[in-house]
Amino acid sequence: RELDRVLPPSVTCNAICPGFVPGTAASYATGWQRLMLQYVLPRFAFTRTVDEAAADVIWALDADELSGVGGRYLADRSIASPSAEATDPALARRFWHLAESLLKQPLQT
Repeated sequence: RELDRVLPPSVTCNAICPGFVPGTAASYATGWQRLMLQYVLPRFAFTRTVDEAAADVIWALDADELSGVGGRYLADRSIASPSAEATDPALARRFWHLAESLLKQPLQT
């Protein structure tokens, strides 16, 4: 939301949740955790493949209903309701300033 707020009006920014993609998490795991993420969890209905997650990102880039719409949270190919914390403008500014301080330079917009 903060990035969308500081961007020029002709540019929009949204956040998208790809869902739980155990295949990508497996590349950072080792041992039994890696085996679970690679071979067991993908069999459950609540998980997504990399292709399914990528298809949602492609949808977001091309969706007519998102034309000119920014500062939204997207999930399952629709605009979703984020947590109260995610919609708090004061927290967004604090996070923005924290990111700048960690980068040791102002974020350019």
